[in-house]
Amino acid sequence: MVNIKTLKLYLIAFLSFVSLSTFAETQLNAMVDRNKVYEMDTLNLTIQGQIDMDFSFGGLMNFSLGQDESPETTDLEKDFEILDKQQSYNMQSINGESKAQVVWRYTLASKNVGILEIPPMKYKDAETAPITVTVIEGKAPKNSSEPPAIFLEVETDKTEAYVQEQIIYTLRLYTQGLVNGELSDPSSTEAIIEPFGEQKKYYRMAYNQRYEVVERQYLIFPQKSGKLTIDKQTFQGVSLKHGRRTRMKDMSDSVEMSIKPPANGFTGKNWLPATSLFLNEEWQGDPDALQVGDSITRKVELSALGLLGSGLPPITMPESPLYKLYTDKPQTESILHESGAQAKRTDSFAVVAIKNGDIQLNEIRIPWWDTVNDVERVAIIPAKKLSIAVNPDLPLINTKPKQVTKDSKQATEKIDQTDSIDPNDALILDNTASNISNNNHLWQTISGILLLLWLVTCVYFAKKVRELRDKLHAIPTPKQQTQIEEKTLFNKAVSSVKADDKSMVQIVLTWLEVNQKALTPSLKIASLQDIKQLAPTIYERLKAYEQGLYSPSASGDYDKTKLIDELKAFRQHHNLEAKKTSKQNKTNSKLKAKTLEPFYQ
Repeated sequence: MVNIKTLKLYLIAFLSFVSLSTFAETQLNAMVDRNKVYEMDTLNLTIQGQIDMDFSFGGLMNFSLGQDESPETTDLEKDFEILDKQQSYNMQSINGESKAQVVWRYTLASKNVGILEIPPMKYKDAETAPITVTVIEGKAPKNSSEPPAIFLEVETDKTEAYVQEQIIYTLRLYTQGLVNGELSDPSSTEAIIEPFGEQKKYYRMAYNQRYEVVERQYLIFPQKSGKLTIDKQTFQGVSLKHGRRTRMKDMSDSVEMSIKPPANGFTGKNWLPATSLFLNEEWQGDPDALQVGDSITRKVELSALGLLGSGLPPITMPESPLYKLYTDKPQTESILHESGAQAKRTDSFAVVAIKNGDIQLNEIRIPWWDTVNDVERVAIIPAKKLSIAVNPDLPLINTKPKQVTKDSKQATEKIDQTDSIDPNDALILDNTASNISNNNHLWQTISGILLLLWLVTCVYFAKKVRELRDKLHAIPTPKQQTQIEEKTLFNKAVSSVKADDKSMVQIVLTWLEVNQKALTPSLKIASLQDIKQLAPTIYERLKAYEQGLYSPSASGDYDKTKLIDELKAFRQHHNLEAKKTSKQNKTNSKLKAKTLEPFYQ
C-alpha cells in the first residue's frame, strides 16, 4: 500500500511544475510588409509568438514578469537600423487550452543596398525563419496614387556660376503629422556656406495632399572653379498619424553646379562678382575751404549685393607732405537682403592740414563683374583737387631788415659846420636846426610806436607758435599712434564680443592686423582665411560665430567667454614677442654703431 505521505509529496511537486512551466512550448513566426524596398524606404517586420500557458496564479505572475522580454536583435542590427519597436499580447482559452499570443512590430531602415537577409530571430527555445529583402539604391519614383508621408526637396537659383559668386540653396522638408526630427545642413570643403535668414514654415499641396513645409535657405560662395557637388541631405524623425507614432527618414537628391573661373579680360585686382556695387564719398568738413591747422574727415563707402563683407577690398588714400593722414579702422558688415547677402565697407581718413599748397587726389576705381548681365563695370569716385590756404590766424614772421635814414647824421654834420657859415645865414641855420630837431623827435616817436607794435606782434606770434607747437606735440608718433590704435581696437573687439555685435568678426580682424604691425608690417588681414595660420583657435571661434550669424538654428563651437580669453592670451603673447624684437633691434643698432669706420684715417 502506497504511503499517503509519499503521495502528497508527488502531488505538490506536480502542481508546482505545472504552475512554473508557463512558456514550456513556444512558436515564432516572422513576416515583412514587402520584400523589395528602396534605400530610403522603411520596412515593417512583424514577429508573432504563440505560447502555451496556464491561468493559475503562478502562471499569470510568470507571464507578467516575462512580458518585457523580446527576441534577440543583435544579428538584425548589422544590416538594419531599428527605428521603432512596439509590443502587444493577447491571452485566451479555447477548449480548455490556455494560449498567449505576443506580437512584436519593428520599423526598420536598411544600412546597405542589395540583397539583404533578416536573420532568424530567437526567443527562448524558438526561432523564426530567415527572410530575404532586396534594397534598391535611391528613392522610390514619385507616384501620386501613393503619396509619401515625408519627402525632401532641394533647389538652387542657378546651375552655373563664377567662383565666389553667390548661389542661393533652398532645402524643403514636406511632412504630415511631424512631431520632431533632425534635418542635416549642406556642407562643402570647396565653398563657403552660410545660413540665409530664418527657418520658414508654411503649407503646400503635393500629390493632391496638404503638407506642412519646413524651408531653410543657405548662401553658397564657391572658392574653386570646376564642378561643385552638394551632397544629399537627410532627415530622420517621428510622425504622429491616426494616433500612432512612426519613425521616418528620407534623403534628398545631390546638387551639381558648374563653377567658372574669373572672366577673361577682367581688369580689376580683386575679383568681385556681384549683382550690384556702389561707391560713395562723404566729407565731414568743407574740403574746398581748407586752411593750415584745419582737420577734416573723408569717408569712402563701398556696398555690394551678392558678396560677404570680408570679400570687399580696402580703400586707400595717398600720403602728402601737406597734411597728416590718420586712417581709422574700417567698418564692415553683412546684412540680409531679399536677394541674398548685402555687404558694406566704410574706410575713414582724418586729414590734418600742416602746410599750404595744392593736392591732387586721384580717382578711385573699383572694377567689378555684373553677374546679372555678365559684363564688367567700374564704380568710380572722380579725382579731386584739395587746396590748403594760409591760415590768417597764424601770421608769418617778416625777416627783411628795416631801412634806416641818415637825416640826423647829415643834420649833425651841418650843425658842426656852423663856424664856416655866413653870420647873415645864422637865422636860417637856427631855423633849419630847429626843424631838424623837431623832425628827429617825430622820427623817434614813430620808431617807438613801431617798436611797440613789433613787440606786440612778437608776443602774439610767440603765443600762436606755442599753441601750434602744443598741437603738433599732441600728435603722437607713428609708433605711439599704432599702440594707441591697437589698444583702442582691442577694447572695442572685446566689447563687441560681449555685446554679440554683428560686425564683431571684422572688428577682431582689424585689431589683429594692427596688432601684428610691429612684427609683420606688410601683413594684410581681409578675411577669416587670413588668420587661419596666425591664430587658429581664434579662427575656429569666429568661424563658428559667423556660421550662426544668419540663423539662430545654426550650431557651432562658439563660446564668447573662451573667445575673449583667447584674444587676451594672443595679445599678451604678441606684446612679449614685440618687446623681444625691440630689444634685439636696439642691441643690433649698438653693435652696428661700434663697427662704424672712423671718419678720418
